[in-house]
Amino acid sequence: MDKEEQTTENSEATLSGAPGNPLEELLASARINREGVTVRDDLYDEAQLLDAVRLSRRGGRRFRLVDSGRLDRLRLEWLLEAGADFFTTDEFRTDLEELEGLLQAAGKGRSILAYFVHAPFPKEEDGGEQAPQLLSRLGRTGGYLHVSDRENARDPDMLLRLAEECESGGSHLVYYHHSPFVPELTELIGASLWFHLDEQSLSGPDTQALFLDVLRSSRSRARFVLFSEGKSDAVWLKEVLAAGVYVRFHRKQFDYRSPFRPLEDAAARKKLPHTAYYLHPTLLL
Repeated sequence: MDKEEQTTENSEATLSGAPGNPLEELLASARINREGVTVRDDLYDEAQLLDAVRLSRRGGRRFRLVDSGRLDRLRLEWLLEAGADFFTTDEFRTDLEELEGLLQAAGKGRSILAYFVHAPFPKEEDGGEQAPQLLSRLGRTGGYLHVSDRENARDPDMLLRLAEECESGGSHLVYYHHSPFVPELTELIGASLWFHLDEQSLSGPDTQALFLDVLRSSRSRARFVLFSEGKSDAVWLKEVLAAGVYVRFHRKQFDYRSPFRPLEDAAARKKLPHTAYYLHPTLLL
């Protein structure tokens, strides 16, 4: 099992409550887990969570608190001020005033608020599409927005505006793309955002050539994460890596004779910043 898979396994064990004394295991993870701790907020009471947050941050580690909708604003503010990174979604939190209060608490604790958008973007009555007020203000005040097109198509112009709002607030948009990489998406490269996609979005030599052109463009400010199963041409993947893309192979699968092995090793050495993904760096959400 590779390091990333082990990290995910450890985090998921904490998240679900491993056998034994759950509180002791939580505090032990907070003390020693170099990759940080990921825990859902309904598995422990607030005092236990607060102790774990302080232990984790005292050692310079991240504490990722996953929202279940159980805790109210006041109790969440205590945890964020202590340094907990808060991961929530539009399924649990839609109150703009509450979210802005949580962002202020996160600022005091030098933590982050990550907000995953599941719902479709709303449209105006006249058919024009605008960045919704909630997401715009959340990005503008420092929230990290995470958006996927797995279930709902996303308009590139909307994504561009949200990326600009996040940049103005000192955060960034993280976009997970499951559709083909079409020329219309090249408008996004001038924005400061994280763009996650996999090989299926880049099938065919023309699309792969377009992607390389985007990476080499002088106006490109977007940062890319490519998920690979080693099905693309090794020479092309080498060019992608050289252009600065974070390549994530799904698992260690190549022996020392494979042309993919040095690419796999090089990719493993590039660690994603903690704000570049939602909870786990190995998943295309």
